[in-house]
Amino acid sequence: MESFKEETLKSSPLTSLEVYAAISVMSSEDHGGSEMYIFSEEIGYGNAHYAKLNGNLLTEVQRQYIDYNADTINDGWYIWWDTSRYENGTFTYQNTSFDELTLEYNE
Repeated sequence: MESFKEETLKSSPLTSLEVYAAISVMSSEDHGGSEMYIFSEEIGYGNAHYAKLNGNLLTEVQRQYIDYNADTINDGWYIWWDTSRYENGTFTYQNTSFDELTLEYNE
């Protein structure tokens, strides 16, 4: 008979969401247009995040963890969102704070 152990871990609540930068990349090559990315900064932990431009879901291209005090603990994320299909618009970003994580595992 398998026994399971349950453990609840505390994490830093999501305390900040903001647009960190918006960058447009042009090149001399003919590739059909410029690339544009919005970088969001998320401090703390969340789940079910998404970003939209003009109401359309954006693709997350890359993410990089943030460690503000070099203690090797992840303080948050920089997230790259691809906005290359758009010339302008309203950027919205949403995430829900993730204060506790309950793990269930075999012992």
